Amino acid sequence: MTKQPTELSDAEREELKRTLRARTMEAEHLGYLLAGTDAPSAQCVVAEMAGIAGGDVSVCGAKTILIEELRRFETEGGGSKDIRCASAAVLEMTDSPVHVHANTIEHYTVLSGHGKFILGSGAEERVVAVQPGSVVLLPPGQPHGIVADDP
Repeated sequence: MTKQPTELSDAEREELKRTLRARTMEAEHLGYLLAGTDAPSAQCVVAEMAGIAGGDVSVCGAKTILIEELRRFETEGGGSKDIRCASAAVLEMTDSPVHVHANTIEHYTVLSGHGKFILGSGAEERVVAVQPGSVVLLPPGQPHGIVADDP
């Protein structure tokens, strides 16, 4: 019997974390899949960005997930839960308030537009100008936000 993968918000992921045996959120990698498909592949997965319109709106912007990783987490009582984790997405950002993702590593590649990434908070906050070709890698727990110079 094949289990149906689940997509989780950060709040749901935090709730799941509390119920999992492994507090580190370690999981078995089951493969990658194109968003909207149900069969993970152990091989290379290729997605096209051309013609992608903004999808679901989140605090980060309008996001269309292209590629997901399917992971299996063990739960208390010997069960398991399969979770679809975004691996590659197209994100249309205009302005995004400073926020934090507790368990997510984020990698941004700016394709168009100019703006400022806000990294950190309080006394450790810094602002970095970004433009096409800029790459930003954020570890889990890194406060971040963006302000667009042009829509």
